[in-house]
Amino acid sequence: MKPTEEWDGLSPFIRFYLDTEQSEKACNVFALNYATFFDIELDEDMEWPLLMAASRCGRHSLAEHLLQTSQSDYAKPVVSIQQWWRRSSGKLGETRVAQMGDVLNRLSNIFNELHPFEEEHSDGESTCFLGDDSDGEESDSDSAWEESY
Repeated sequence: MKPTEEWDGLSPFIRFYLDTEQSEKACNVFALNYATFFDIELDEDMEWPLLMAASRCGRHSLAEHLLQTSQSDYAKPVVSIQQWWRRSSGKLGETRVAQMGDVLNRLSNIFNELHPFEEEHSDGESTCFLGDDSDGEESDSDSAWEESY
């Protein structure tokens, strides 16, 4: 068979596997019949989906080969997509931080409404525990603290 006849026979199989999201099988057909595809240039309608299928199923060397031998310049759109992603992910992060700040502010307001700090109900004593001063003696932990500084 001539390469064009083989291509005409194999192309529908690859297209079927790509359309039914059977990436591994599409890559296998391409790889097993590489000699046929070496003589024929893949059209853009087959090339890009096959490249994406190779990436999805972990056939990175095949994806790299398809990218390097492509008639189309995919590097330019890939760089544009990467730049867009960097910008949008930065904005997304800033938005997420602002939203979290808003949520925490609302929670703080609700807590303050439920448990207001009112000084007029205080009996004048501190609620902070500073230790037991009843003995007047230094404990072992106090002397160890003073020695360390």
